[in-house]
Amino acid sequence: MRLHYGILLCDQYRSLRRQGIPAREALCGAMRKALPTILTSGLILTVAGFIIGKRCSIYYISSIGLLVSRGALVSSVLVLTLLPALLLLCDRRIIRKTKTY
Repeated sequence: MRLHYGILLCDQYRSLRRQGIPAREALCGAMRKALPTILTSGLILTVAGFIIGKRCSIYYISSIGLLVSRGALVSSVLVLTLLPALLLLCDRRIIRKTKTY
């Protein structure tokens, strides 16, 4: 469900790398551009799921709302923490070796 956050960050990163910007600077620029979108969307989905989970009296709908809320929160945190580290780690070994780079 939250896969497009990762795609947004990766696309920004690859775009900056194509311009010849060093990896760390490209990552900082990509984070600067993608951070507002990721935080806004992730926060909206997290809060909406939490509200539905707490306000709905039907057990199954409440459980799904809380599940969506937790999933959105975890995926947003992972995209903002783990993905940047993976991009830097894989830059020389995987990303730079691909033909579409």
